[in-house]
Amino acid sequence: MRVRSFVLLILGLVPLAALAQVYSWKDASGKIHYGDRPPAGKEEAARTLRAPPPPEDAASQRKAFLERQMAERERQQKANEEAGKQADSPTAPPPPPTSPPTEPR
Repeated sequence: MRVRSFVLLILGLVPLAALAQVYSWKDASGKIHYGDRPPAGKEEAARTLRAPPPPEDAASQRKAFLERQMAERERQQKANEEAGKQADSPTAPPPPPTSPPTEPR
């Protein structure tokens, strides 16, 4: 029971870490530093970071994929039908049957 309570407590605190602010600044030598508090003696400048928008919604991506897949299948089927027609239509008469070789007596 204690282990379960501890695990639930930790899982409850994890989202709070995601809400923490992160500060970055350059020192005199040009090195970039990161921390959870702004540097002493510097004024705080807030920036809002935005996640890039998704390229398209999932439904339209799936629909476009299925349309491309269907077009490819139709193209492949037409190619197979053309290959079958060419194989069925003889271009030259078949060779005459050959008699089995006879052994010398």
